[in-house]
Amino acid sequence: VVAWCWLLDGRFLIVFFFFVYYFFFLFFLCFLFFFFKQKTAYEIYQCDWSSDVCSSDLGAHIVYSPEGEQALETGGGIYHALPLLGDAPFLVVNGDVCTDYDFSRLPSRLTGLAHLLLVTNPAHHAAGDFFLADGRVTDDDAEAGATRLTFSGIGLYSPRLFEGCEEGRFPLAPLLCRAMAQGQVSGECYSGRWVDVGTPERRDAAERLLWRNI
Repeated sequence: VVAWCWLLDGRFLIVFFFFVYYFFFLFFLCFLFFFFKQKTAYEIYQCDWSSDVCSSDLGAHIVYSPEGEQALETGGGIYHALPLLGDAPFLVVNGDVCTDYDFSRLPSRLTGLAHLLLVTNPAHHAAGDFFLADGRVTDDDAEAGATRLTFSGIGLYSPRLFEGCEEGRFPLAPLLCRAMAQGQVSGECYSGRWVDVGTPERRDAAERLLWRNI
């Protein structure tokens, strides 16, 4: 009987210490998760969203340009952010595109008002957007040999593109078409991987693209 009780107590202690160890291990993991989550949320909350810079472990210099309750569209949003962008040409990348384009290929100097990255027309946008011929982008096919392509959502812009604009909601396309009519928009066609993440199906395609590049 004594031996049996000792064996039972030994097994009980083993099981007891196992559950205690398991409990504290889970507690430690939860503590780490909530600590870093709260720390990140606190750092973001502490930012002055109008102009302050949030530090990041990625080494990125992030400046926020809040648009208020009403979205300003691409043109209005860029114009609203111009005071933060300076006088030099700047790059704009739509947040809903996924690509492996090498951004170092963009021209180091902008000769006109804009330089657009165009792609071959995807199935969901077969009609395309603009024409490209001899490095120039137009919104009509007047030039011989012009090919109609799709705007990728990636462009290099001069602040002068927005001259005459006023604060408010407006699209970017009319400004680009005006500059095209003046011969001030250059471009290139990219035939590599590019996905417009606009539907769940295209989101899945973007995820497959990302996994292939990991």
